[in-house]
Amino acid sequence: MGQQIVRVVMRAWDGRGPATMLRQPVLKVMNVQNEIELMRYLRGECPPDHILELVPLLFDAAYEGDEVAQSLLTFLGKEVGLTAGVLIRRLGLEKEEVPVVLSTSVFRGKGPLLLDVITETVHRIAPKARIIIPIFVPVVGAAIEALKLSGVLLCEALLSKLEQELRRKHPELIYAKTLNAQETSWSIT
Repeated sequence: MGQQIVRVVMRAWDGRGPATMLRQPVLKVMNVQNEIELMRYLRGECPPDHILELVPLLFDAAYEGDEVAQSLLTFLGKEVGLTAGVLIRRLGLEKEEVPVVLSTSVFRGKGPLLLDVITETVHRIAPKARIIIPIFVPVVGAAIEALKLSGVLLCEALLSKLEQELRRKHPELIYAKTLNAQETSWSIT
């Protein structure tokens, strides 16, 4: 997505694409003055993970009404939804309440657009599918599943206490909740 963000900024600059409010924030995050410097930086000294810092800018711009940013999120949402749909079809689960777990931080971006598009795309294939955003990062979910498989009974009160303690002592292991309950289901795994 970071590369796509750069691409739309460059297309706006050279006249091949519409203007986007992503320009100034991208230049600022990349610590360059203009698009020429941006190209040089990206082809030279830019650490590979620095471009990932652009992704939140996409959500911000889309939330503010930037049509270019909105179209990128819509495209991503359709691709994610179609990918889930292909797997659902291959497994013959179109009529089931199949969980679709979205577990990376990109699914927690500002605004509902991305998740709305994913949900709509998945529901065209599997109307009963449940879109799930986990509370815990995958490693915590794996540990919980291992405890369950070992026979440890994990009641809601214990899981709630675990969430509170992790939020207090290790907030990096908890995903921030950015959606309300009407938009998605939350899961501990």
